[in-house]
Amino acid sequence: MMIRISRPVVLSVVMLSVVGCTTLGSAGQMEQTVYDIHRRVTRLDENLGASITKLSETTAELVNRVNESDEQTRRLKSLVEENQVKIDNLDRSMNELKAVLYQHFNLTPPSAGGVIAPLSGVETDVNTVIEPPQPVTVPQSTLPLETETLTPAPDPEAMEPVAPVAQQTPAGGGSPKVAYESAQRAFGENKFEQALTDFDRFLATYPAAEDAHNAQFWKAKCHFKLGQFQESASEFQKLRNSYPNSTKVPFAMHNQAMAYSRLNQKAEAEALLNELIKNYPLTPAAEQAKVDLQTLQGR
Repeated sequence: MMIRISRPVVLSVVMLSVVGCTTLGSAGQMEQTVYDIHRRVTRLDENLGASITKLSETTAELVNRVNESDEQTRRLKSLVEENQVKIDNLDRSMNELKAVLYQHFNLTPPSAGGVIAPLSGVETDVNTVIEPPQPVTVPQSTLPLETETLTPAPDPEAMEPVAPVAQQTPAGGGSPKVAYESAQRAFGENKFEQALTDFDRFLATYPAAEDAHNAQFWKAKCHFKLGQFQESASEFQKLRNSYPNSTKVPFAMHNQAMAYSRLNQKAEAEALLNELIKNYPLTPAAEQAKVDLQTLQGR
């Protein structure tokens, strides 16, 4: 028996087959597109993560360089202050030496024209040979090692240069800068008791000032100059505790060791010098500490 299929039915089957194939093809293409997009997003995410990591590393490196530059600036400032004080000390020594020479040769200081004239009433003979003053021999110290004076490290006698002030500001008034410079001036004039009072007042009035750590150092130094070695050691320790990042810390440690030496506390002085050398090996204070250790240990 033969089954007859009408043309409409055949056409319908063909069209369904074509539509099915087209749908399957579109689905495969869409899947491929989604896969490509996913792969690109993943690659972008990886590149972005690498860029962020590199940027973070670069930022950290820049921060470290800024910190190193700031530290170098502080050290340079300290060296400038030290050199200024050395120049001032040399100038003062030259003036004192000239005064001695004028007195020795019976001369007056130079006149406005730059000519050195003899003292009035003193006759001079042009044929007289004037012998230069003989050098003075200073006897070496005979103190025992426990009380041997250590050599100050090359900072402070390093006071910061102080600009002249036309008029002093009354105590308790004015700015931190004026108050600090006034206390420094008193120290530079060897008025240690007045300087001690001024630095103490400065710290009480401006505890958060930029120069607070310097004021604490010079307060301790005033005690040392006044022979108050126990108080000096305590104040230097206070600077180390309160301002651990101060550039004055290595010099405070050296001065504190000097105070211990004056108090016959040899073990404390040696321990502090060893700590200074270990923690601040590249500072001038550490170089001086090495010499002082040999002195204390009798080498």
